[in-house]
Amino acid sequence: MKAALWQHAWRENWPLGLGLSALLMAYHLLFVWMVSLVDLGYLGVFLKFGLRLPLQDLFPIPLDQVATPLGMLSMAWIDAVPVLLVSAWAVARGSDAVSGPLDRGELEWLLTAGVSRSGFLTAQVAVAGLWSVLLAFSGWIGTWLGLLWIDLGEPVSSARFLPAVVNTWGTMFFLYGFTVLVSTWGRYRRYTIGLVGAVYAVELILKVVARMSPWKWLAGLTFFGAFEPAWLVHQDQPWWECFKYTAPLVAGAAVFLAGSFVVFKRRDLPAVV
Repeated sequence: MKAALWQHAWRENWPLGLGLSALLMAYHLLFVWMVSLVDLGYLGVFLKFGLRLPLQDLFPIPLDQVATPLGMLSMAWIDAVPVLLVSAWAVARGSDAVSGPLDRGELEWLLTAGVSRSGFLTAQVAVAGLWSVLLAFSGWIGTWLGLLWIDLGEPVSSARFLPAVVNTWGTMFFLYGFTVLVSTWGRYRRYTIGLVGAVYAVELILKVVARMSPWKWLAGLTFFGAFEPAWLVHQDQPWWECFKYTAPLVAGAAVFLAGSFVVFKRRDLPAVV
């Protein structure tokens, strides 16, 4: 029964995980190619003189660093496409931890077949956690392949982007842990996704306002304040900075997941129909 439970968790995760990993790898590879087509000299002039000052504050690194191959490639990690893909993974899999199978009527049957609640949730979290690591590294693989095949005019080491990988994974795992916690409370998956989506939107708005206004302290109210993969690429001690930014995210995810096990073991479930 335990082996079947883990196989079930793997079957539920691998189609989305493999698909999003392929998309992330392809996007980061394509991003390297697009950077090779850009005249960085003209881009630097535009960024410095063509944007109003509040818009310049949206960039996590100085504009003179943005207009370099390393700077441009680092911006891929905060681009809308990769951020939305990893966020979609976290919310999709987290919402399917409990409220998903409960909504479909699967969970009650599994539990009456002798599966423990903690065993069921452990399989879900462990398999999704493994796929989250693969998902984060798929973007780096795309960058590595791009730098291997495409000439940017100056050497760029793919190892510079590894702290960005870890920070991206930490943010994704934090969002996943929060979604699992909400999922253990809920009965319907759509409500779980709606609630997490609303919190996500508010957190993202706080990050943008903190960037563009004097109220920088607002970044401390959102988990996006610890999501700085592009900034980490340009630090003198990137791994130390990566630890300072990513460790709170991983710790928060651990707290959320621990709370999920407590809530799931104690909550009442509807009877099997």
